[in-house]
Amino acid sequence: MSSQEHKHQQTTISTTSIEAPPDRTLTAKHLRRYKTGYFLSTLSLGPAFAGFGTYVTFQLQTIAYVIGHELGAARGTGCPPTAPACLVTFGSQEVNLTSYLLYLNALCFAISGALVLVVSGIGDRFSFQREQYVLMLVIYGALCLPVAGLKAMTEKTFTTFAVLYVLSNVVGFVASAWSNIFVPYAMQETPSVNASEGGEATSEIPPGPPNAGQLDDHHHTLGKHSRRQKEQSGLSMSAWGWNGLNVGQLTIYVIVFGLTYVNSLYVGLYTTTTAGALCIVLVLASWQLLPSPVRQHDNAPTTMAGWLGLPFQALRTLYQGLLVYREAFKYLIAFTIYNDTLFAFTTVSGQLFNLSIRPSLREFTAYTLGGPVVGMVCATLLLFGYSPLLKYGKVTLRHWTIISYAVFTFATVWSCIGVSSAAKIGLKHRWEFYFIQVLVQISFSVSNVAFRVLLPQMFPRGNEVQYFGFQQAISLATVWIPQVVNAPVVDATNNLRVPAIVSAVFGLIAVGLAVWTDEEAGMKQVKANGQASAMG
Repeated sequence: MSSQEHKHQQTTISTTSIEAPPDRTLTAKHLRRYKTGYFLSTLSLGPAFAGFGTYVTFQLQTIAYVIGHELGAARGTGCPPTAPACLVTFGSQEVNLTSYLLYLNALCFAISGALVLVVSGIGDRFSFQREQYVLMLVIYGALCLPVAGLKAMTEKTFTTFAVLYVLSNVVGFVASAWSNIFVPYAMQETPSVNASEGGEATSEIPPGPPNAGQLDDHHHTLGKHSRRQKEQSGLSMSAWGWNGLNVGQLTIYVIVFGLTYVNSLYVGLYTTTTAGALCIVLVLASWQLLPSPVRQHDNAPTTMAGWLGLPFQALRTLYQGLLVYREAFKYLIAFTIYNDTLFAFTTVSGQLFNLSIRPSLREFTAYTLGGPVVGMVCATLLLFGYSPLLKYGKVTLRHWTIISYAVFTFATVWSCIGVSSAAKIGLKHRWEFYFIQVLVQISFSVSNVAFRVLLPQMFPRGNEVQYFGFQQAISLATVWIPQVVNAPVVDATNNLRVPAIVSAVFGLIAVGLAVWTDEEAGMKQVKANGQASAMG
């Protein structure tokens, strides 16, 4: 009997129990090993990600105020800290520093989006996906290594930082598409639970010939147990990976916070280089601990024409899949809208924090510390609270997603209150920024952990990189939309709280799409179209 026929074989019925054997057996030992490897790999990414995202950007702005100039002043005369605008060179012209950073981000998004869309379709066709992921993280860490040597306040250093910033973002975005494959892999390898060990994978049918009603109820019970079991394994992987990323970020922030008492001038640069070296060491240590998804057979082209046509074939397959698996598409679009809106909102609220509070580097680092701490707490609470709440309260991962989107929308509505000059709240006090930071991180953590577990249950197995990569690509293609909407609003009103209104509207749209998603129907679509079949 072929493996394909075996997977579609009907479940054998006995008078004592009915159990559909899992495709693979995941022991507790395997799951611990996978979680450890996933934790180490995301831990390796955390410090490097925080270093580039925080201190390289900070250094870019610092150098710009040295090599740039005010409007009407001579080139290279520098900009005072209170200058409303600082001009720097971008290609053959001079632009405002804020515009320069926006151009860099646009470049990152454009290159990354196109690259992710192309290579994610290719990545699913090979068995060495784990090695692809490890290689990307090694490259990501290597990009951090030269940072400590870039101390000169010159235009050459400024350009070098800009190039490293773009490269790190491109590699990071591509790697993030691959990082998601390990969560559904742990869910596919469903644990083998024996009734004698107190497991719930089997349940008894009363002695005697089973009737149709008993069998239907029994299959329904097994289905619920199987889903909860798979999702618990997936949540365990997802939460460990999320906590690894947060521990990594927390580590670098704590180190920098402490070193600012000694020498705050170059501490961010030294720490970023150290983070790069640590990234390489940790990801190599995680290599053999990570699960290694193995294709039944590689679908690599054998001709040059086949290689050139592979991205287009992958896009066609993806398009056809989205027409069939519509619930997955709705859930994916809801997450993308939410993710883009959250990015735009936190960008504006972060600028407002800097302008209103004028924090020192020490306070800015302390403010940033709240994110990883809240993220770890929320991911851990979801991991341990999910199963009992699903069993007794029928709270599914989709419900958790809706709650997380609603929490974010509440944060944006709170910020909208401050649009009125007469309002006493609405990001007008220091404590409010910390309060909103906590709400946003609660929402961000829960939604990301749940997304990695629920989405792959609504598309066919073997397409993990492609579907997660597609979400990454459309997010990169659309992340500028809220910012483009916000820019003229801020220009017209000179009120940084007004964009919160736009964010609140998009937040409500994300909530609506998540409510509209029917995950049960999505899972049935997968089963009806042959869930066990791989792409190609």
